[in-house]
Amino acid sequence: MNFRNIRLIALITALSCSVATCAPQKNLLQLAHSIVKGSQSGRKKARTKLLEALKHPDNVDVPTLSYIFTAFHYQKNTHLFEHYSGTVYEAIEHFTQTPGFLEKMHDLLLYANHPSFAKGHMYELEAALTREENGNRVIEFCHDFYCKRTRRIRSIDLVTNKHFIECKNINWGLHRTGIKAERIQNQLLSYKAFTQSPDNDKKRTLLLVSKQPISDQWKDWLEEHKIAYEERD
Repeated sequence: MNFRNIRLIALITALSCSVATCAPQKNLLQLAHSIVKGSQSGRKKARTKLLEALKHPDNVDVPTLSYIFTAFHYQKNTHLFEHYSGTVYEAIEHFTQTPGFLEKMHDLLLYANHPSFAKGHMYELEAALTREENGNRVIEFCHDFYCKRTRRIRSIDLVTNKHFIECKNINWGLHRTGIKAERIQNQLLSYKAFTQSPDNDKKRTLLLVSKQPISDQWKDWLEEHKIAYEERD
């Protein structure tokens, strides 16, 4: 029996045994079931409603979010979900009640068919789990702040008890010059300015964590601007 069938059975079992489940969560489970078994139009409506539900944390607990992900995984069956499903389920166990996590899951499910976007969101979950394993508690995902430098709202990927963390899963060699490089530089400088402002009341420092090796050119730039970084396999 393959992974998809095992998870589908788990989903159906949850629906049939959800006597103790409160009404909002039971409704979400029924929508998840519609993604798997419904008509094409029914699946589309169910996906839309489930993504909307992730904006309301009070309605989503760990089992419910696990079944929602299972349904999306079964219906989309992307290689990314297949490869990283264990990471997602572990993150759900750890972070469902962490501020901003449901927003992160919303984006991951929304962009499941767009690997370049989904890979970035997936790496943020990996980085968050690594922080927890190393004893640095993850306090928030997607921390928004007003950047005075650019006069716009920006969002930092993770907040721990020690750091504001920006996660990157990119080929740094393809971002050496031009608009792409300038965009990353402006982003990181905005984050650094925020960490040095009075708004950073806990005095957390900025840390860049990269899934892929950082090029020497970028390391020189980061060191010049006193931005700490880590590379991870």
